[in-house]
Amino acid sequence: MEGVSKGSKLVKEGGDGRQEGEGIVVKKQNVAMGMDVLDCPGCSTPLRPPIFQCSMGHFVCSSCRDKLPKKACSVCSWAILNRCHGMERVVDSIVVPCTYADHGCAEMIPYHQKREHEEACPRAPCFCPEKGCGFAGTTEALFDHFVGTHDWPMTRFQYYVPFDIQVKAGVHVLRGSKDGHLFLLRMASLDSPLHGVSLVRVDPHACESKSWCSLGFSWFKGHYQISMLDVIRSTSLSDGLPTDYFLTVAAQLIIPSFVCHPTEKFVCFNT
Repeated sequence: MEGVSKGSKLVKEGGDGRQEGEGIVVKKQNVAMGMDVLDCPGCSTPLRPPIFQCSMGHFVCSSCRDKLPKKACSVCSWAILNRCHGMERVVDSIVVPCTYADHGCAEMIPYHQKREHEEACPRAPCFCPEKGCGFAGTTEALFDHFVGTHDWPMTRFQYYVPFDIQVKAGVHVLRGSKDGHLFLLRMASLDSPLHGVSLVRVDPHACESKSWCSLGFSWFKGHYQISMLDVIRSTSLSDGLPTDYFLTVAAQLIIPSFVCHPTEKFVCFNT
């Protein structure tokens, strides 16, 4: 627990952990405690302001209080009427490190905000999908790992600008030159002369993608075909590369070229 204070104004910690100013003394100390005591007994999520309590001292979060019949405590049936400002100060003062501290996040977050922070933390890791590798890191670190350790071919592209690449069986790394977004284009052998093609955006936080692409390709001289991928899936690769392919091609004849657009609109890959 950190941030135990006297008075209504926090001051910075001095070299000995204490500092006086305007009659205020602040002490900080690391302690061990069971974090479940800070959870709402109704929904088992961390208590956060506003916190309510009954006259017997049982706490409940505002969401659970609103769902209780007649606002009566589920433990003792006494009415839950009052906010507990003391407990609110306690939960606001307890800060914990981000789970992704080992990946460079130095934030100390109020315990009740930990989940929200980690759902958007820019230091959340993505994972190398190579079997037996086990590397995890930010997308920047993962890009260096793909190219430096596994020697996967890489192409930087500019949105709206067409470019050509030759794709062979395996993984090809694509990176936006403006925003650094990382994509993996994979061509995998199937149980036939054909190969399956998949495309994902590497991102630690799975989100609804607004990106799409079109791929044009030739199987033989005089042939040209365009296939559409309506949504480019984003993934941290924690489950490896996808095995659902949106396109099957003859491996020896695919020579892709791509036209890419910003992800808030769409991404277009012409093969």
